[in-house]
Amino acid sequence: MAITRSRLLIVAIALGLMTTATGAVSAQGRRGGRSGQPGGGGPDVRSRMDLLTDAMLLTGDQKDPVKARMDAAHKAAAPIRADLARTRAALAEAAAKAGGGGDIQAAADAYADAATAMTELEMKTLAEILTLVTPEQKKQGTAPAFYLMRGAFLDDKKWNEIPKGRLY
Repeated sequence: MAITRSRLLIVAIALGLMTTATGAVSAQGRRGGRSGQPGGGGPDVRSRMDLLTDAMLLTGDQKDPVKARMDAAHKAAAPIRADLARTRAALAEAAAKAGGGGDIQAAADAYADAATAMTELEMKTLAEILTLVTPEQKKQGTAPAFYLMRGAFLDDKKWNEIPKGRLY
């Protein structure tokens, strides 16, 4: 798949926006106190589904379809995860070679294709989720949900935990 400059620019902007907000979203997922009690102890890290539920004010009837869409997208992301790992390794190998300018560009292009595919899957999944909520819920939680989708399908075992410092 050939990547155009405009497509790369769009992906770079989207990734930049998502990366910028990672700290803010992560901070929302922690409550002070022991076992959620205010006033002491370590942070209580909440799941991605809990954060989506709170951000979009999901009802009980909406939670199962949202979870089903996230599960299906996580399963569909398996070949993209494999491409990301393969192209990341190829990029590292090309960078390690002395004078591998052409190899580096080809490896970077392949990696950009895989990163673009993952971002596309994340955004398509968010678009599907947004079809399940009311206009009021969209106004309430679209921005936080956008940031919560970043990297949702990178872990091969689970989507519901927010990774600590792991990006594409």
